[in-house]
Amino acid sequence: MASRARQSTARPTPTPTPSRSGRQSTVQPAPRGGPTASITEPPEYEAPQFPINPQGQRALAALSRSHDLSKLEKRFKDAQTMLTQSAMDINDILHEKDVRIKKTREKHEPGDDEESDAFLEQQERSLKSLREKTESMTTRMEEQMRRTVDGRETLQLMKESVEAAHTDARNHASTQASTQPVRSQRRRRTEGGDGEEAEESNGEDDEIPDFQPTDPGAAGTQAGRPPVEVFREQVDDRKTRYQILPMSDRYASNEEYVNFRRVIHDAQYPDDDIEMAPPEEWFNEDGTVPPPGTTARPRAGADEDDSDEEIAISRANISTKCPLTLRELNEPYSSKKCPHTFEKASIMEFLASQSGHCQCPVPGCNQMLSYLDLHVDGLIVRKIKRIQRAAQAQAEEGSDEEDDDGVGNGTQRNAFTLHSDIDGVEDDATPLNIKTQPKSEPRPTGASGLPGSSQAPRSTQVVDLGDSDEEEDEDQTMED
Repeated sequence: MASRARQSTARPTPTPTPSRSGRQSTVQPAPRGGPTASITEPPEYEAPQFPINPQGQRALAALSRSHDLSKLEKRFKDAQTMLTQSAMDINDILHEKDVRIKKTREKHEPGDDEESDAFLEQQERSLKSLREKTESMTTRMEEQMRRTVDGRETLQLMKESVEAAHTDARNHASTQASTQPVRSQRRRRTEGGDGEEAEESNGEDDEIPDFQPTDPGAAGTQAGRPPVEVFREQVDDRKTRYQILPMSDRYASNEEYVNFRRVIHDAQYPDDDIEMAPPEEWFNEDGTVPPPGTTARPRAGADEDDSDEEIAISRANISTKCPLTLRELNEPYSSKKCPHTFEKASIMEFLASQSGHCQCPVPGCNQMLSYLDLHVDGLIVRKIKRIQRAAQAQAEEGSDEEDDDGVGNGTQRNAFTLHSDIDGVEDDATPLNIKTQPKSEPRPTGASGLPGSSQAPRSTQVVDLGDSDEEEDEDQTMED
């Protein structure tokens, strides 16, 4: 029985495929079952030799859409919001402590009590240290705020540079495509009736060389500039033009930065006794930012003791009620076109009923508003909340005076609140009310007819830690 010759089942060794430049590839396939070699260096960049085809143009146009930068944009906006809020909070704390110590200093007479003198000196040293830290942190936050503005501008110019690279590639490909039909029309072939091809000639066909699509030097096939080169050139050009702008042009017109400066100024000078400098004066000639406190100018005729008057002026200029609901504003939403503020839910509902575009509902205002014309104005929100707190405090003070007028034996008592000046103690904690009672005329022993009248007189100061009923019981048992 004849033996059959076995055919080899081994696969032929693959032949190295020559690369575009003519060199053989030296990449060896990874062995089966072995560890995969990690690529440490990217391949060497090779510029395109021909215009980008329509498929490549579509891929280049989709590059900005496939690599969405909205998340990074949102992070920049969140950082700006947190910087503004943090800078506002630390300056509010500094101002409140400064006001408390100033009131304590006005009531205190040096030399009366050594312990009080030492405590006041310690509080003033603490205030000085807090002011230095606050100014330093505010300056650093202002620098970071400008960096976030620069970062958002960089994102925008990168998007524009990608679009410019796509536009350049599309225009170059269109130019090349418009020149190729002219060459093809110079040589045409027609098919004869017998099936043989006949070549029409205009007398110059012998001088025209055949078209070589792989020849980079052929007329009408120049690749032009690579897209990456156009992108880098656009980025460098736009970045240079942005950096040579004055700082006032870069930041003074930015909405987030302007809001940051306005809110900080309001936190430092809540009584409006210092007028905020115009944006063109926010930066020095050398491009530096003045330290905190030097960017504002005192208002003509301003006085340190006119805080109540300034609050009254603010109340006259700013309404705390919504013109639609006539109720106190809870979530103010301001217009960018006119000086009117509404309750957010009310104005949004009103716009929705008007197809998203309407005239300002305040009588006498002719501005047309849309959803994009409304925003949260941090400065207006602060002023409205401050006026509302002042009105609430005044109402509570009037209520306390009415309660005091109807208590017990009709004696007049004045109450004041002692706030803690110790760092770390919340201001909204329960205050300690000290009520003083005027000393009555001395009477003979037993003249009052009250039990226990022969006992020694008690202190004329009472610590009010209970309710009004307990207070009346203490008044009845007090005797001079």
